[in-house]
Amino acid sequence: MSGADPGALAKPSWARAFPGTPRQVGAARRFVASLLDGSPFCDDAVVVVSELFTNALLHTDSGKPGGLVVVQVTRWLLGVRVAVTDQGSAKRPVIGGGGSCEQAAESGHGLYLVSRLAEHLGWHDDPSGRTICAILGTRPPEHLQAEHLQAEHRQAEHLQPEHRQPEPRGQAGESSRLPQPA
Repeated sequence: MSGADPGALAKPSWARAFPGTPRQVGAARRFVASLLDGSPFCDDAVVVVSELFTNALLHTDSGKPGGLVVVQVTRWLLGVRVAVTDQGSAKRPVIGGGGSCEQAAESGHGLYLVSRLAEHLGWHDDPSGRTICAILGTRPPEHLQAEHLQAEHRQAEHLQPEHRQPEPRGQAGESSRLPQPA
């Protein structure tokens, strides 16, 4: 048998819906930690899910009574993708400036922290809400990389200049990248 093993590119993925309450942030952290036990990305992924889940509660309809937050974890040999889907908001996510850890914690700059931990941070909206995803480590091998870069280039032309990044970053299907702090 010749050629690459199709199973070699398989990436295990798990998802879980959580009630949109502050108590569930810890449950989401434990969910991610249990899936990534032994992974070199475990600690950073736990911080990422904590920040993204908390933002979903504070800034979207997921924090309202009856709200939900969905956490998805995908792992491959050299990386991890953590995605949090909330129930949407009219506001666009923006990465705040750096500053001290104390300032970031008090002023809601959790996306800044996530952007520093992640190789890639992006988001997209769909009818179910908004998904923000962070890739830790190297990106997964994608067999449609050329198509992805073309789609991202077309999207970058529609973004305002302050939302552009110098090099293409993102996953296929994402409608936007989060703006980086100046």
